[in-house]
Amino acid sequence: MGWSDFEIEKLYENWEARDQYVLVAAERLPKAPDNLVLSGTGQEVRKAFRMLRALRLAKEGDVHIGGGRLMLGRVLTTRPAGSGFSPPSGAAMQGQIARWPGGTYSLSASDASRVQALYDQLKVIEGMGEQAPYNLNLALRSFASSYDRIPAENDTKLVDLITATESLLGTGVEISFRLSFFIAGILARTDSERLTIFDEMRAFYDTRNRVVHGGSLEAKHRAHLENYPTLRNYVRRLLLAYMRLATTSGHGYNPKSLRRRLDSVLQDAQQRSALRAAMGLQQKAVVTGAALEGDDPLRRAKCDDPSVLWL
Repeated sequence: MGWSDFEIEKLYENWEARDQYVLVAAERLPKAPDNLVLSGTGQEVRKAFRMLRALRLAKEGDVHIGGGRLMLGRVLTTRPAGSGFSPPSGAAMQGQIARWPGGTYSLSASDASRVQALYDQLKVIEGMGEQAPYNLNLALRSFASSYDRIPAENDTKLVDLITATESLLGTGVEISFRLSFFIAGILARTDSERLTIFDEMRAFYDTRNRVVHGGSLEAKHRAHLENYPTLRNYVRRLLLAYMRLATTSGHGYNPKSLRRRLDSVLQDAQQRSALRAAMGLQQKAVVTGAALEGDDPLRRAKCDDPSVLWL
């Protein structure tokens, strides 16, 4: 991995708690008069938190930059040598903040390519700055807040996640119905799944309203708070879909026009199928052999003809 003996030695000296993973973020550039006294460029920190965001988008689980199960935001900085102008050599751990961990995050070698692809997408979106489409900047920040708020309470996680969906899909009249309809229409592969997602999103939004407006929480609302990972999974999938639109071209889904006509797009099976394909949620049907009657891709997909492959 390119670690020097010095860096490995200092890692062991400062690594008070033996966490499961180590994240290495490096930034190298030639020494020059304008950076002689600097201990870093700041880009290594941006890289580390971009990777953290990619890991969270890849799968569910509590993953933070930390120095143990009770620490958040601990960063090890190392410097092999100092000078008369710069800090002395050595290493330091910085950023000790208590946190309350959630579910276990499991990372395997098979996840590497997907995490790398998400990292690259996030880098492209960051490069867009405030011009990032579909209000992705706010949506991604709200998604991150569902992990990073201190103390970590399920009600604030749920509020942050609903905020992420509102950022992507908009607000307005009948927002509970519209958000549930939009999310179910975009994410669901089957009619039964669409109904499940619709009902669950209505319930999550009702619980969010109770929390935000100070209403009393009944048993069903507390159950929805405990079930926030299901909501976060829906939000994760929705974010990935819009990130795909933002980082690809040729699909024709302009941010403003898509938000304005999303109702009608999701009402039409063929348009809905095309949108899901552009979002990376499904591939187009591949038809071989005899031609099938009708142009509806959903009708073709549901038929029993073995010449149809629906991915």
